[in-house]
Parts: sequence; C-alpha cells; structure tokens
Amino acid sequence: MASLPNESEGMGKVVAIMTTKSEYGEVTRNIYERQAENFINPLREGVEESYIAGIHVTTTIKFVN
Repeated sequence: MASLPNESEGMGKVVAIMTTKSEYGEVTRNIYERQAENFINPLREGVEESYIAGIHVTTTIKFVN
C-alpha cells in the first residue's frame, strides 16, 4: 500500500484514515484537522455500512495518534 503523507500544507495534521469499499473498488484517504472541523456529523471511529443509490458501501474510520 502506498505511503500517505502525515501533514498537508494548510490542512493541519492527519487525524484519521478513511477507507471506503464498494463493488467498484476501495479508496483510502487521510482526514486532516481542518477537514474534520467541517464535517456535519462528529467524526467517529468504526465501521459504517450504508447503501448509496442501491450500492452497498462500507466506510471505516480509524483515528491516528
């Protein structure tokens, strides 16, 4: 797996890693401090399963130190 940078200019430090899986593949991305501040719902660690336009989607959020 590719190494993700720990900090992005202007976004602050990485606070979590989000992985989204569906029948179309898997995407992993960093969530930075400034992004987390703008989330509508509080950022929670764990696994959430949902259906988006009839497609099963699993989202995993893991906090980093």
